[in-house]
Amino acid sequence: MFIDENKEDGGGGEIALGGFNKNRLLTPLQWAPVARKSNGHWQVEIKEIRIGNVTLDICRDGSCRGVVDTGTSHLGVPVKHMKQITSSLQTDVEVEASCSDVSAPDVHLVLEGLTLSLSPRNYMRPLPLPRELSTPSLSGANKMGSTSTLPRICSPKLMSVNLPKPLGPNLFILGEPVLQRYYTVYDWAERKIGFGLAANAHNAGSLDAKETIDEQEEDVHSFLQVTVTVAVRRVQRIS
Repeated sequence: MFIDENKEDGGGGEIALGGFNKNRLLTPLQWAPVARKSNGHWQVEIKEIRIGNVTLDICRDGSCRGVVDTGTSHLGVPVKHMKQITSSLQTDVEVEASCSDVSAPDVHLVLEGLTLSLSPRNYMRPLPLPRELSTPSLSGANKMGSTSTLPRICSPKLMSVNLPKPLGPNLFILGEPVLQRYYTVYDWAERKIGFGLAANAHNAGSLDAKETIDEQEEDVHSFLQVTVTVAVRRVQRIS
């Protein structure tokens, strides 16, 4: 499954049956086994969730799983963790700013055998919203059409998931924010899901930028100059 948010220049999406299209991949596939096969969903075990450099306590008991769902436009989060994750990702911005490249932490989903990483461009809603649509002190200004002066905030594309056992309660839905970044392959025979960076313009640009930084770091040499002073003292022995 290939999903591209840029529908111009041949983008949009592609489904391959009976195999996968290597031309849609920027990196080799990494595989995660299907969890709880008897439930009948393409779900994987989530061992750990990190926001930036902070590991959340959510999955420490081993109960987290994620359903890879091509029909969901958001990330699904268990309802009891919705407030914590949303507040960790929301970011204040300037009035006219876009949320595509806002400064916010990356999200890392650690699966069995690989880690899926999402940047703000992957999980943020594209446009900021007013933090408060109306307040008593600003009601007059709102009527004058100056709502654009209110503080604005970038919010993640999250939706609440509230399912009982055996699927819930710690079930995440890995929808388009994951699937637009990763090309996914569903192996029915081996009961496993493959993930590789999708060959889209944004991923390609990010890889080029990373390679440039790596090359620059390799060319940096550090020299340390040390001055050593040696003092010689002559000792005359008396016999």
